[in-house]
Amino acid sequence: MKSIVIATLLGAATLAATAQTNNGELYEATSPAAASVRSRAEVITETRAAQLRGAIAKGEMWVIESPQRSSSSSRAQVQQEMQGLRRSGKLPANGEITGG
Repeated sequence: MKSIVIATLLGAATLAATAQTNNGELYEATSPAAASVRSRAEVITETRAAQLRGAIAKGEMWVIESPQRSSSSSRAQVQQEMQGLRRSGKLPANGEITGG
């Protein structure tokens, strides 16, 4: 019981000490705002150009397009290979791979 009271008091003291840090501000600005050397229009133009060449994401989603790979196998050949793997037991019939 004594240790619970001590832990509670220490927690309250810690909370009180951190509440008074920075005069109630959550974040402290350590450096003044940097002066911009580019106009807003220049920044927008650069941003759109970077988005078009894929250097940065557009919006909230980052999409990486993989390069198209050419295959020498036809769809029928791939399906035959899959059926062969299933028959040999190397690939489960339902497509689920379990275990580790």
